[in-house]
Amino acid sequence: MRVARWRLLSQEADVASVNAMEQDEIATLIDGTIGELSLFHETFGYYAHGVTEETVILPDDWKNRVVIVSNENTRGASGLCLHPEDLAVSKLIAGREKDISFRQARHSGQRQLSPKRVPTRR
Repeated sequence: MRVARWRLLSQEADVASVNAMEQDEIATLIDGTIGELSLFHETFGYYAHGVTEETVILPDDWKNRVVIVSNENTRGASGLCLHPEDLAVSKLIAGREKDISFRQARHSGQRQLSPKRVPTRR
């Protein structure tokens, strides 16, 4: 199986509960159960970082573009993933070295981001 180079850059996946009233508590629960250095991390080689919607800067209409992941591998559960352009813009705005490296690897050789995707501060 060939794995995209950008998927090998991080063992971390940011995870948020977009429907929960207590997003901070859910983020803490995620960190504690499947976060870095957890049994899950040791077993599967990657981990989740609990975040809230306030953790990242996204366009106002980002929810209109989420990508739904639901298949036999999710065992009936559905996950909502950021549209690739929204993810790239968020990482560019964060400006951390790991985010810039991820964006460069993920989008090397691909078309430029649409200027319409650049968010205004919420």
